[in-house]
This record gives sequence, C-alpha cells and structure tokens, in this order.
Amino acid sequence: KAVTDFYRKTYELTGQKIWFTVGQPRKPLTNAQWSELQGTLSGPLAGMVDLASGWNEPNHVRGGGTLPSNWAQMTADHQARLWDIAHPLGIRVGTPQLWSGKMATHDADLAKLAPLIAGKHDTTAWHLYPRGTVGKDWVDKFTTTYQRVLGTRPVACTEAGYFTGDAGSTGANPVTEAEQAAYWPQHIRLYTDKGWAISIFELLDD
Repeated sequence: KAVTDFYRKTYELTGQKIWFTVGQPRKPLTNAQWSELQGTLSGPLAGMVDLASGWNEPNHVRGGGTLPSNWAQMTADHQARLWDIAHPLGIRVGTPQLWSGKMATHDADLAKLAPLIAGKHDTTAWHLYPRGTVGKDWVDKFTTTYQRVLGTRPVACTEAGYFTGDAGSTGANPVTEAEQAAYWPQHIRLYTDKGWAISIFELLDD
C-alpha cells in the first residue's frame, strides 16, 4: 500500500507515469499475488502505469551461484501471465530485461528466450550501459540484435548510465563527471530521436 500511495501521489503531483518490473527473477508469483497485481493496476493505479516489464536479469545470478537450466521457460511463463493481466488494461508490456554484463552470454540467452515469449510483449525492454562512451555503437548493436530475434518494436532502455566512481570489476568503464555531463544528453538522444524511451538509472555514484 505504501508503494502504491507513493506512485499515485507522484503521478498527481507531476503527471509522471510509472515504469516497473514485475516480480523477482526466478521466483514465480502465486495466483493470489497475480490477482493483487491485477486489482492494483485496474484500481488504485488505473491509468497511471505506462510500462510493466518482465523479470529483471533472469539470466544472471547476482552475487554468484548456479543459474537454473530452465530459467528461460520460467521467465516465459511469468511473461505470459504478465501479458494476460497488463495488456488488456492498455499498459505496455516490456520484455524481460536480460543481464548484458557479458555480451556473448547476453546474445545467446536472448536467442534462447525470444521464441518462448513471442506474442507476449509489445515493447522491447533492455539494459544497456554505454560503457564509458556516448554509446552509439552499443545501441546500434542492440537494435540489430533485438530486431532480428524479436521484431521491430518500440524500445525502453530501463537501465543505463555512467559510473563516476570505482565500479570495481563490473566492466562499467567509469568516466569523469565532466565526461558524464557531456555524454548523457547525447546518449539520451540515441533513444529519443527514434521515439524510444530511456531511464536515467546511474546518475550519482556515492
């Protein structure tokens, strides 16, 4: 209830609609939880949600561990339930956002998942960090890769940004604050010039 109230007040104050990812990766929701979600989207948050996306990075175990061999089918089952609830309410349904820390792994996982979620999304949602540059080559690569396996759809980059501190071994390619200030507007336009959307996910590194 507290989260729902926060979203509703934000919308009332700013007109800003909501993007959110449904559920935790590889942890199926119960029928009761799906019913609660449907009631919230059609009730307290009716008309306030722009995008509901599938699981966040279901192809990666954060912190290490073994990825279940059936992760793709689990992800597809979740996506189908999300589509059945959100799409009739006029809410855009984004694909699961795959972990892209290693591009070869990402591309193989996308190829595995794509046929399983066919017809259960109307928006391509992805995570893609520009990795210390303006990022045009990365966005072009993802555009080609995703359109090849999922078809041409609007894109919402739900996680992107520039790290200005120590990113450790994440491969995030930290930049200076001056570089961040110069790159961000250019990176955003890589999406908005196409009529796509992007979330500023990493802005400050404290």
